[in-house]
Amino acid sequence: MRKTLAVLSVAVVSVCAWAVVNEAAIERFKSLPGPMQSADGALYVACQSPDRANLRWPVLRFAEGVRENLSDAFVPLGTADAPLLIVLGTETNRVASVTRRSVGAADGFSQLAIHVPNPETVDLEVFRERIAEALLRERARSVAGAYASLQWPEWFIRAVVDASRGNVWRAEAYEKAHDLLAKGALPPIDAFFAPDANPPREVAAFFAQWVLERNASEADRTTLLAARWVRPAVLGAVEDDAWPTWFR
Repeated sequence: MRKTLAVLSVAVVSVCAWAVVNEAAIERFKSLPGPMQSADGALYVACQSPDRANLRWPVLRFAEGVRENLSDAFVPLGTADAPLLIVLGTETNRVASVTRRSVGAADGFSQLAIHVPNPETVDLEVFRERIAEALLRERARSVAGAYASLQWPEWFIRAVVDASRGNVWRAEAYEKAHDLLAKGALPPIDAFFAPDANPPREVAAFFAQWVLERNASEADRTTLLAARWVRPAVLGAVEDDAWPTWFR
């Protein structure tokens, strides 16, 4: 635990300065409250300003909810050996984006950090997807040795997150996706593996659910994390009509 906290401290300083660590940044860091952590030590939320300290708890709960839903729908994610660090920034302008970076130590310790410039204006959908992506990348790294081992396109990462949502969202998504099916416009399997693939979000969510059902065991899904994004690696020898038949 001491090692983890030490590396987290270095990570917060690094994210705080982001470009160049200077004395002012270090002094500001020393005055900050410590990061909050999940019960199992897999998630940490730190802040770069005392003004944002009270947001650590709701952000931690949000991140835990994303992890729990995704773990239930996919495979267990998050570990105390490689915790996800979320740093709340000091920006006061309306910034909806987040950034992600890898933090490493000399002894091989590695983790992902998410920087939220303004947690009061962040786009929660973007934030949800970045948390999910970081957790998935960490699991892929543990399997194949590198964060880049996760080769899923961004739309599929979003789709897996959507597939883990509640029934209300899924019911509304089904209506829109079924409308495309009725019009004969449901994308075929090969369309999802095209280099410029950008399927409708609602269709993508059900395609992700189908992919996960075809890779049902934890071993299969873990392998899927590090698979090349090509049809045979993701779906095996599946017939073209299997996808629309499943959706019907």
